[in-house]
Order: sequence, then C-alpha cells, then structure tokens
Amino acid sequence: MSMSYRFGEFRLCVGSRELLHCDRPVPLSSRVFDCLLYLIEHRDRAVGRDELVAAVWGRVDVSDAQLGQIVLRVRRAVDDDGNEQRAIRTMPKFGYHWVADTRIDTDEHVPAQRPVTAASLAVGGTDADVAISPAKNMPALRAHRRPRHFVFVLLLGVVAAAAIAAVLWSDVRAPRVVQDTSAVVVLPVNVSAGSDEAWLRLGAMDAIAGRLRAAGLRVPTSEAVLAVLGADGVATDTDPATTVRRALDPGLIVHGKLERTPRGWRLHLDSVAGGHAEERTGESPQVEADAAEPLIAVRLATNRLLAQLGRTPPLIGETDPQLEETVQRVEAAMLGNQLEVARAILQNAPALERAQPELRFWLARVALRAGHADEVKNELEALLGDESVSGSPLLHARILIGLGVVNINATHYADAERVLSEAITALNGLPYPLDRSQALGNRAAARAALGRGEDALADLATARVEIEQAGDVMGLARLDMIEGTFEAKRGRVDRAVPLLQHATAAFARLDAVDERVLTTATLAASQLQQIDYTGALASSDRAWALKVRVADPELLSLLLSSRAGVLLALGRRTEADALLREIESRPLRAKDEFVGLADLVRARLAFDRANMGEAVVRADATLQRLVDPEYATTRAHLQLLRQRAQAAMEREVASASEPAPTAPLSGVGDEQPALLVAAAERALQRGEDETAERDFRAALARADADGDAEDVIEAAASYGRWLLSRGRTDDAVPVVGRTAAWAERDFRSALLAAELFHALGRFAPWSSALAKAEQLAGERTIPVALRTPPGP
Repeated sequence: MSMSYRFGEFRLCVGSRELLHCDRPVPLSSRVFDCLLYLIEHRDRAVGRDELVAAVWGRVDVSDAQLGQIVLRVRRAVDDDGNEQRAIRTMPKFGYHWVADTRIDTDEHVPAQRPVTAASLAVGGTDADVAISPAKNMPALRAHRRPRHFVFVLLLGVVAAAAIAAVLWSDVRAPRVVQDTSAVVVLPVNVSAGSDEAWLRLGAMDAIAGRLRAAGLRVPTSEAVLAVLGADGVATDTDPATTVRRALDPGLIVHGKLERTPRGWRLHLDSVAGGHAEERTGESPQVEADAAEPLIAVRLATNRLLAQLGRTPPLIGETDPQLEETVQRVEAAMLGNQLEVARAILQNAPALERAQPELRFWLARVALRAGHADEVKNELEALLGDESVSGSPLLHARILIGLGVVNINATHYADAERVLSEAITALNGLPYPLDRSQALGNRAAARAALGRGEDALADLATARVEIEQAGDVMGLARLDMIEGTFEAKRGRVDRAVPLLQHATAAFARLDAVDERVLTTATLAASQLQQIDYTGALASSDRAWALKVRVADPELLSLLLSSRAGVLLALGRRTEADALLREIESRPLRAKDEFVGLADLVRARLAFDRANMGEAVVRADATLQRLVDPEYATTRAHLQLLRQRAQAAMEREVASASEPAPTAPLSGVGDEQPALLVAAAERALQRGEDETAERDFRAALARADADGDAEDVIEAAASYGRWLLSRGRTDDAVPVVGRTAAWAERDFRSALLAAELFHALGRFAPWSSALAKAEQLAGERTIPVALRTPPGP
C-alpha cells in the first residue's frame, strides 16, 4: 500500500516516485519530482526560496535562475504556467505556494520501490567518494523478526551511500605480494615551492602510499591519515608522527620533502619506526631521487624505498605524464574536499586529455560524490562502450563499480549485483585490494537488498580480507560498522554490539565524526533492543556530544530523532519533545524513511501523553511513508498503537462503534506478534474472549520464537492484564513471568510485576516492584490504584 496525491487529472505516487496524467507516466527528473513533492507536502503554506532550494538540492548555494528553471519544469509537467498559476502561485520576493485542490489517496496498486533500504556500502575507499551525504546517515525501523528500536533497517542505506574509492592510476600489472607486515603510514609531503604546486602536498603523499600498497605493503588510506591529522593534514601535536602513532599504530612512518632544483625536482623520503620510543628498533631507511617532473621523482624515490624494504617495485606501463599529473591534482583536491577545484581541473584540461576515458571517469566520479547520481549513469555506460576501456581491466572495473553504486542509489539492486560481479571478475589477479573490497562491499549491499543475506555476509567477509591486506584502518572500521548493523538488522544483536563497539572506538581514534555519530547511535539502538537502557543512554550521550560538529543537516535531523527515541524509551518525554520540535524547526527535505522515523517517535510520544488524536495522525503519516515490506513489523506496531488510540478516543466520547479493523500486512509469511495482539484486543471489544485468548497465545508464541524482547513485553503485558482483569491470577503468573528478566531495568516489566503481585495480595514483592517502577518511570505515570497496598 502506498500514498499518492491527486489533483485534477494528475496523480503523484510517492512510493514509486511517478507523476501520472490520466494514468500515463509523465517523465520527470529527480529534482523536478522532489520540487513538486515538497510543494505539495507543504501546500498548507507558502514555501520560501531558500527552503525550497535546500529541499531540492540539499545545499543553499543555488541561483534563483536555477530554481526558476526547476519550477518552470514542474509547471509544465502539471499543465500550469506562470500566467494562470492554477497549481503553483508565485509569492513575490518570497517563494512559491501549491494552490491546486489536492487530496491524499492510499492505493494498493502503487508499487513500493525499495524492498530493503540497503544502499552502497563502501568498505574500502575514502569519504571523499560519498555520493550521498552520510545521513550518510541512520535510525531505522524494525522489520519482520528484526529489532524494533529505531536504527536497523535504514542504516544500511544511511550508513554510507559511497561511490568509487579513491585509488591510484598507476598502470600496475604486478601480481600481489602478500606478506604479514605492520602498516606503513605516509604523511603529507612538505613542498618547498610556490602556491601553484601546493597540490603536491597531498597528491605526492597519495601517490607514494598507492605505490607502496601496490607492492604488497599494508598502507592506510590517505583519507585515514588526514582524518587523524585534520582535513589540512596538520596535526595538533608538534610532531605529526606522534598523532599517527597514537591513532594508527604503524610499523613505519614515511614523510618526505619535495623541492625544486635547477634540474627539476628532488624528493627526499625519510622514515622512522612506529610504536613508542622504547619499542623502536631497526634502521630508518632514507632515499632520494631527482627528476624533471615531480611525480617522476615520487615514483623513483618510492621505488628506492621499496628496494630498501626488500620489496619489488610494481611494474609500470607507458604513462602519459600530463594525464598522470592531472589525475593526481584531482585526487589531491578531492582529498581536501574541494570538489569545485577538482571539477575545474578536469574541465580545464586540454581537449585531448579531457576526451581520454580516465579523465571522463574522474569527472563522473566528482559528479557522483556531489550527489548527482542520476546525471552520471549515462556517462558511465558510454564509457563502458569505449573500445579503449576494454584494454584496461582496472579502469573497466572501476567504471563498473561506479555504475553499481548508481544502480544501488536508484534501488536497481539486481542490475547493481550484475555489474559489481563483473567488476570483481575484472579485478581478479590485479593488485588492487581496495577496489576489490569496494566492489565486494557494494555487492553485499545489493545482495542484502535482494534478500540474499548469507551471500551478503560472505561478500563482507571476503572484503575484510582485502581491506586487512591493504592496511585500510578506516575501511576496517566501516566494515565493522556495516557488519554490526547488518547483524542487528537480522536480529543478532549479541553479535552486533561488539562489532559496533569496536567500530566506534576506531572512529574515535580517527576522529571520523559522521561515522562516529552513525555507529554510536546504532549501538544505542542495539542496546535498547537488549533492554540495556543504561548502555543505550551512554551511547546516545556520546553521539550527542558530537552534535556541534555535525555539518550535514540530514544527519543532524537523524541524530535528533534517534536521541528522541532513546529518551522516550526512558520516559524523558519533555526532552524528547524538545528534540522533535527542533527537527520541525529545520527546513529540511529528508528521505521518507527519515521523516517517518521522526513521525514514529512523535506518534509514540503523543500516545504516551494521551494525545490520542495526534497519535492517530502521526501513525497514519508514518504508515503512509513506510510502505516497503521491510518495515512490516514497524507497521504492525504502529497499527496496534493507532488502534489503541482510536479505541481510547471512542471510549472517551462513549461511542459504541468499533475501531476499523487492521488488515494483516501483505507479503509477510508469518503473522506479526503486534498484529496478533491487535486482533486479540479487537476480539475483546466484540466480547469474543475465546478468540482473543487464542490470538494472545499466538502472539506470545510468535514473540518467543522470534526472541524479540519488545514483542514479548508487548504481548505479555496485554495478555497478562486481561487475565488479571478476569480474576485469572494463576493463569496470569506464567504470562507475566515472561517479562521477569527485564523487570529490574524496564519500566513496563516492573509495572506489570507490581500489578501481578498486587492482584496476588503479596505485599513485599509488590512493594519492591513498585519501587523499581517508580525509579524507572521518568515522566510516565503509575496508576493511583496500584499505589494502594494489596489486601491481606
């Protein structure tokens, strides 16, 4: 079931992202669709230009002319124009207002687009290659037999929609040399030259690292080193080596000095042992090389360093010096997060170079990182058809990886798996573990989305081997994050928590803020699933401490929603409400799942505060957004909440009408425990006690089989209270007893225990359970009758 908006002869289908005119599709670009949808969703008011720009582009540096073009295309798509303004009214000096008569439909025939919200997972590679911002980014909702608390299903899509890894373009053909050795860390190169050569500071560093890695050494990515030293590569310590020793634990640290000479360029490479001073042993190789061009000096000096380390330098084919320098300049700009500079370098390259497939691919890669995935697909497909690409297996593989990422972002998972499998085949025998890990990680995401969990885990395990070989510490941390999220998503929280804790510690050492926020919030959600509220709050506090450093507005909104959910689970309603209000105050256009997350927390908060009308509205809004089968259990719990809110409203007005029945979710093989509880409660309203008890027992059995604490508590509480209300205390004991394991730390379980002991007339255990419930209550209320001591 999906939501659509109808106006005139048009229907805008949210789930399938289609505009239909008389049931015929109207072609729309992604931005035109987003603009149309945002205006319709906010039709109750005028939308300012800046707000609309932020919603459609995700940034504010967009000209009025660009916005005007998008609005013009929207008007044309819906048969409107700037004169009549039947649908979109221009608000002078402010923005636009959707004025067409519009109604909301729920259409069972509109296909849901995303069977799973897994997106591209760049296990290796760099944050410089993120195609979608990482909020990039998190708390998700629960799926069948999977944890319910806030962060799981979406996180595969949120964690890192990464594109193509930052990799070197040396024409390496040597077989991999794999030996067990400590990591070699390459620091930014000290360049004694003018401002025109400033790119060499990072460009030469990355070239040295790539060449060492191609020779079989374990070398952390330049991204990881810059994460440790800071974006500009300058450590806070007087000695950068001290910083990288603490964070990366290298066996060898290489730093260089590149300077102009009368004959060209000279690179001096110096190396020092890693570890603490008392642990350092052995020689510290020093080498030097002169050449007419800086990158040739880099190549020669690195080869000499490899020789001193007992390694064979990688073989090099014919390389165009201008092409090599252009690519390395672009790489340096991307490492410095200067996308516009990278684009300008490529666009200003001579026409002959710009026509070369390598530079065309780099231009596509820059566009992909900037978030223009829809504009990149055609260029990548055209590159695959270029005859010169077929002669370069490495370039061919990298193009395929990029195309796989584009397909994942577009939710074309089968196509993504196909091209990524081709990429993995093309990389066989080539000494590029980072590329292989990237292809494997992205294929794991596609396979997870296709429901092939075991195959996805196998890909992640293989990717781990490749990353460890390359010495990519950032990649290993991301892999722990991804695998931990995936295990949590599968309901294996005990396996997920250690992985997430390890990843969190690694990201802290690397000072990777976005990843720390995502992973720590996911860890908090896993701990909530374990009914470990103390641990969940501690994890949430750590993520919250990073708020001031979160630049991405979508990630910030996600962080707010996640923390609101944790606080609400602890009964801290006022604080949760404040965070939700902060989200509403931000002009942010987020994905439906992210907006749905905030609405989910709002619905629960409204229900807890007995604002039943708002709870119904919020639940309906969330149900309309989360239409995919992956959200089956979340939808089931929302339907139960909505039914209870509706019933409470009807009782308040003394209505005899029955709440509308909640239909079972289509496409779900086993019945959800929450839906079975809902069915039991409906049966009770009809006076069908036998039917209700059958459904209660089925709900509890299903929850027990799934091993889901949340479902067990939900089913036991509803069933147990009904038994107590019927005076069947003996029957209630084993039902309520299902929650005893959590009564020391879960308010609901403690309260239920107090109710049971009160009904049994047992003063001491009632008093203890009541005291525990009061301790855990937060702003939640305890029934007055329960505070009266039980009779003798």
